[in-house]
Amino acid sequence: MATTAQIVIDRAAILLHDTSYVRWPVAEMINFLNDGQRDAVLIKPDVFTKTIVFPLAGGVRQPIVSLTDIHLLLNITRNIAADGVTPGRVIRVTTASLLDDVDLDWHSSTPGSTIVHYTYDPATPFVFQTYPPAVAGTNVEMVYSAIPPLITLGTDFISVPDSLSNAMTHYLCYRAMSKDIEYGDNATKAAAHYQMFKEALGVGSAEQLQRSPTLAAAPFNPTNPTSAK
Repeated sequence: MATTAQIVIDRAAILLHDTSYVRWPVAEMINFLNDGQRDAVLIKPDVFTKTIVFPLAGGVRQPIVSLTDIHLLLNITRNIAADGVTPGRVIRVTTASLLDDVDLDWHSSTPGSTIVHYTYDPATPFVFQTYPPAVAGTNVEMVYSAIPPLITLGTDFISVPDSLSNAMTHYLCYRAMSKDIEYGDNATKAAAHYQMFKEALGVGSAEQLQRSPTLAAAPFNPTNPTSAK
């Protein structure tokens, strides 16, 4: 990222006719920007993602609440060797109900150090399941939507892509106008800026906004371990 918070704030200040930051101080605009980045992630989870090597717990159930900045799991892509670097077999997503149809006892099947499938239910966003049950310490590569770190200074870089800096500018104008919503046509202007913020994020386009790996799941066939995609 190459766009600083101050760049976004300065652009908003021009639109707000407050380049001296009298009505909306820089500190307040930084708070708005932090809110804007988090709202962007809520609307479009893939605007800020992280890819990490994640060590599994023993068994089927894999809590991820230890990742304090996680918003939503996006994918478990592949196995990673014990060295934490060497890539292994690709992991395919399936659903727990499909695994249940094949084997009601799959939760107690023999643990393995190579994961073939995983399941994820957005209703329980901080847990996923593995098949076979994992040997404790098995590494997998995880991609997740992350909560952006707080911006504290104007020199800090924004966390969302630079291409969304205009979206952040509109968000700042929306929040600033909302502060004085009782004056003139500020309510209309605030609503217009919020609409432009959403449009810049791609709301209403063909792009999927709320991503879930379970949407990609295909039927699981125990005779063909690559049957779930």
